[in-house]
Amino acid sequence: MTSIPIKIIEPAPRKIDKLVNFISRHKKKLYLIHGIMMIFFLILLIVPIFTPPALYGDTVLTNFRRFSIFLFWGLWFPLVLFSCIPLGRFWCGGLCPMGAASEFARRFGPNKPVPKWIKWSGTPIVSFAIITIWGQTLDVRDQPLGQLILFSCILVVALTIGFLYGMKKDKRPWCRHLCPIGLMLGVNSRLGAISFDPKKPLAGGDVYKDSGICPTNISLRHKTESRHCLGCFRCTGERSVMQVNLRKPGTELEQIHKSNPSLSEVMFIFISAGLALGGFLWLVLPQYNAAEHALLTWLFEHGQYWVGQPGPAFLMSVNPQEGQVYSWLDFFSIVSFMLLCAIAVTLTLSITTSLSAWCTTKLGSNTPFSQLFIHYGYQLAPVAMISIIIGLGATLFNTLTNFGFSPLSIEIIKSVLLILAWLWGIKIGYQQIKHQGLSNAALWLAITPNIIGALLLTLAWWPAIFGVDFVLKEVMRNNAIIIGG
Repeated sequence: MTSIPIKIIEPAPRKIDKLVNFISRHKKKLYLIHGIMMIFFLILLIVPIFTPPALYGDTVLTNFRRFSIFLFWGLWFPLVLFSCIPLGRFWCGGLCPMGAASEFARRFGPNKPVPKWIKWSGTPIVSFAIITIWGQTLDVRDQPLGQLILFSCILVVALTIGFLYGMKKDKRPWCRHLCPIGLMLGVNSRLGAISFDPKKPLAGGDVYKDSGICPTNISLRHKTESRHCLGCFRCTGERSVMQVNLRKPGTELEQIHKSNPSLSEVMFIFISAGLALGGFLWLVLPQYNAAEHALLTWLFEHGQYWVGQPGPAFLMSVNPQEGQVYSWLDFFSIVSFMLLCAIAVTLTLSITTSLSAWCTTKLGSNTPFSQLFIHYGYQLAPVAMISIIIGLGATLFNTLTNFGFSPLSIEIIKSVLLILAWLWGIKIGYQQIKHQGLSNAALWLAITPNIIGALLLTLAWWPAIFGVDFVLKEVMRNNAIIIGG
């Protein structure tokens, strides 16, 4: 009997594998990029302090102060958020000077275990809230001194955490637990088109592992989510247990039940959107100024004159030479208003998400209410991301006028971004609820409260897009139409 040779067919190489292998071969050279980024980062922070203020008519191309602020808040901040969709958190693993500096400090420290208070799931939320509010009171988008104070303090904390708690390997507890934008980038990376996945995954879901090559302590064979993956490519290579896959953006959130969903992450989505909204509305709402003036009058009438005095420069913007000095009343008003906005948005979105989860259970789903609440909370992620870009990255849109964009075209861009984010959230929600086995009519009934919640958040940005004057004119015009019949 003649034996027939068996021909083994090797899988065709993927185009992405060529890029991954190239990066893997040169990943040790990323430290050079980190060094260059740190030098560039320090120049943008320090040099503007010694350069003259911008004069009338100066642009980002003629004044270094404006150039520095534009690079930080007009390019870096929005583009880092957007980059998560095509590249995941590659900024964190490949370019960020803060994370690299924190990891470098580990070499000289006692390498203590990371304490529980740092590992607490709410720590990134607190970190984001503190830095976001502090950035507003320092006016970091207009004042180079405030920018220097904020980022210098962040760098010192990053170095301290890396020095004390770097463990015995090249770890980054700062990036996983304390970076003020780490969780935001983690949420956005779940929307991303790139994913680092185990070739032969182990059951049990994500596991925290002190040993191994992952700088954020991911047990690679158990990995199911993108949140903590920095995209550093340390786990890639020909003999690696990991591979890099491309996927349709939003896939991970559409199938969030398979990717270690987290209540703290959902709360961050709600809170961060509220803080970003508050950080913009206090600048444009006349009601805010009226309320602050009334409060100031009342406090002065009761002898509390200290509230009108400027506070320390490390807490608030105190720049008399540029005509901007915040008082203690300004400080407490900004902080209170932003926190109230965060609470209001969180409560509103929690209610609409709860209604969607409750409707789903009543319409026949066997999934517990608590799980559905967490799953559906991720439907707000696209709108929250765009909200933060429009609010905290407003410098990008303001600077577009220097490049020939009219105010109307900028308003249209903002509106389109918010509408597209809202529609993307609806698509994610639709795909999530499809897994619950409901009829098509029941499915849309269940998703409606969350659609309304996302729409309310979108409409809350109306003053930020068109301006308060436009809104007031529209209200007056509508009232006139009603009165006139």
